[in-house]
Amino acid sequence: MRKVTASASIFRWLRLACALVTTATASLAAPPIEAQATPERPAASHVWLDRAGEPLPFQTHGEILEYLRSAEVVDRSPIGEGTTGAERILLDREGVRARAAFRKVDETHRGPFDNLPMSVRRVRDAAVFECAAYELSQALGLGRVPPTVSRQIGKTTGSVQIWLEKAMIQPEFLKQSQDPPDVSRWNLQKHRMYVFDALIANLDRNQGNILVDRDGTLWFIDHTRAFAQTKDLLEPKKITRCSRDLWLALRNLDEASVQQRLEPFLTKGEIEALFKRRLALVAHIERLIAAEGEAAVLFEIDR
Repeated sequence: MRKVTASASIFRWLRLACALVTTATASLAAPPIEAQATPERPAASHVWLDRAGEPLPFQTHGEILEYLRSAEVVDRSPIGEGTTGAERILLDREGVRARAAFRKVDETHRGPFDNLPMSVRRVRDAAVFECAAYELSQALGLGRVPPTVSRQIGKTTGSVQIWLEKAMIQPEFLKQSQDPPDVSRWNLQKHRMYVFDALIANLDRNQGNILVDRDGTLWFIDHTRAFAQTKDLLEPKKITRCSRDLWLALRNLDEASVQQRLEPFLTKGEIEALFKRRLALVAHIERLIAAEGEAAVLFEIDR
């Protein structure tokens, strides 16, 4: 085991902080989209773990979704602050035990709201949006939202999302990690998140809603305050670059197919607003390419 002096550790984190600040102020880019993913073929490899930290006997998204729908709930407890009544539940099916997050909120608040565009006249805080975020992430090939289903537990219907074992929220990861993350990859992953949040009109992204797994991969959770009914991009100035794959995915999006996936979770108005934001994103990126050139705007990323 190597030794790290206090001065070296401090210097290393100062260097990371400077790099992160420099990148953030320079430009925020869009997340790349890999080859089209389906529930049967995840967008990226990830070893899903049970409660004990051992690999589950099934790994495809389709198998995980079925488990989330059918496994018995044997224990449940509140997750904690800032989760709108979310619970951590323990599931069991034929001796296979895994944890999941159960969200059940469904509230609507009417504006006007501070720091939001006038076009956002009401905000719906709904657990079902977590299911919609997962389906859209998969449809785009992004694969950064953990598998999620809609399910009734007791007399309450909500979203059930597989627990990402061996992962930490972003502040804890940065505090506990002995080595700073790869700055370039870290920021490119953040770029994915920014574009995804713009597409889904996410009003509540914060550091507690970003998980970091053992490989330093970012996962996006808690989208209950997304899918606002606005055609406007909430923070268009953040979108300065885009991955080539995502650019193709946005331009060639099959709206009929996506609508079919999202209809169980979103209203007609929410789906229409999503598609209008998609067009706004395409137009925004087209203007960037015309002004700066394709090489300056589009990029590749190694997952």
